[in-house]
Amino acid sequence: MSQGMQDGDEGILVNSTGALFQFLKTLTPLALLNATAFKGRSRSFRSALVDSWIILNFGLALAAAILAALNVTLLSWLPAAVGIYAAYRLYDILIVQVNVLVFDPYFHQRKFLRGEVDQPYSLRGRYRLLIAVLMNFFEIGLWYSAAYLHLRQIGELVIAGVDADGIVSLPIVFQQCMRALVTFDISVFSAHQGSLSLTLIVLQSFIGMFMTVVMLARIISLLPPPNADSDPKQQ
Repeated sequence: MSQGMQDGDEGILVNSTGALFQFLKTLTPLALLNATAFKGRSRSFRSALVDSWIILNFGLALAAAILAALNVTLLSWLPAAVGIYAAYRLYDILIVQVNVLVFDPYFHQRKFLRGEVDQPYSLRGRYRLLIAVLMNFFEIGLWYSAAYLHLRQIGELVIAGVDADGIVSLPIVFQQCMRALVTFDISVFSAHQGSLSLTLIVLQSFIGMFMTVVMLARIISLLPPPNADSDPKQQ
């Protein structure tokens, strides 16, 4: 067996792509915090920090969607600031999910086979991870709801079937956003060619495709292996 196979090395394609995503992860908020303010903290502390971060951002997304539905603009620059943060948060979610699903286990396993770490890669909890992915999924829908509600109010976006205004419009828009994320059907949204609204609509279909694959991967990983008649019997 070659040295590359023995240490888990799968070649330049995986290594170069993984190196890119590992670098992109260093630019995410929690990675920056763990490398500076929380450097050297225990695994349990970092897990609690991740849980708190997910809950906090879910709450921020919900608050942004509610304010957008009520058309509350406390400051003139607030919609732009929320949009920039939402874009950074989407980047955070996608990069972290790619690394947790693929590259974190890959690089850790290589280190384990080389004897650089004592323990193989393990998750804090499978069900915790599934709940985190679900919350990320709904959070994305809320950020998109906030953006679409604001764009609709300024006349940059039309959403078929949404006639109401105010807070009653939020559940309908959120439902349409989640539908687009899950089914990739963006036909209910219409915007001018080349506009920011159209760019967001197109990006939503790709984000939905990726998150759906991640969700399926997580759910499949939780399923128990089926028993077969050909399996060796336990004595």
